[in-house]
Amino acid sequence: MTPQPVDIDAAVRNALANRTDLAQLHKEIDQTNIGIQFAKNQKLPGVDVTASYDVIGTAGTQRQFALDPITGEPLVTGTSQRAFSDALRDVFGNQFKTWAVQLNVSYPLGRSVAEANEAQGKLQREQQTTVLRDLETQIVASVRDAGRQVTTSLKRVESTRKARELAEQSLQAEEKRLAVGLSDTFRLLQAQRDLARQRTNELNAIIVYNRSLVDFEAVQTVPLR
Repeated sequence: MTPQPVDIDAAVRNALANRTDLAQLHKEIDQTNIGIQFAKNQKLPGVDVTASYDVIGTAGTQRQFALDPITGEPLVTGTSQRAFSDALRDVFGNQFKTWAVQLNVSYPLGRSVAEANEAQGKLQREQQTTVLRDLETQIVASVRDAGRQVTTSLKRVESTRKARELAEQSLQAEEKRLAVGLSDTFRLLQAQRDLARQRTNELNAIIVYNRSLVDFEAVQTVPLR
């Protein structure tokens, strides 16, 4: 049995800062705020810029063509071979390069899905804020109740200890009375029984006090079940 000081105000501040259920609800509100910001962003005009730059290398068999002066059809006049190394030289030498730039501008017209999502997100945030305030009130109440349980349990320990001390004094008195012939074994056994009962009550009170200390520490971190 070791009495511990109880600072309820400090415990309330600690619970509001460290309770896991409160931290989880804060995370959910943060996620809702991100969704609202995303919905707001989706209502803004969109500007997309795409740029590309390509280089090409050629290899393999290449044919040279010329037009037939009579028929006007293309005729193969010769061939040449290019190795894979020639294609690499084309790539790194920027021999055949192409580039392109594309600009797209979009603007939402009328009431869009983003507006509905934003309104839904704001409503959800209001509901979560209400739940948050209720949870904070419950946490404060539970911490204060746990603190009162510690104080009440300590007072019970003190009262049972005094009762046990009185029972010990009564037993000692009966033993002295029995020694001088002013009492009997029946009264002595009653005094011994009363002392055993008071010791049991004191032990149970100490157990309850220690459990209340554990609950007081735990309620500052997690909700008690």
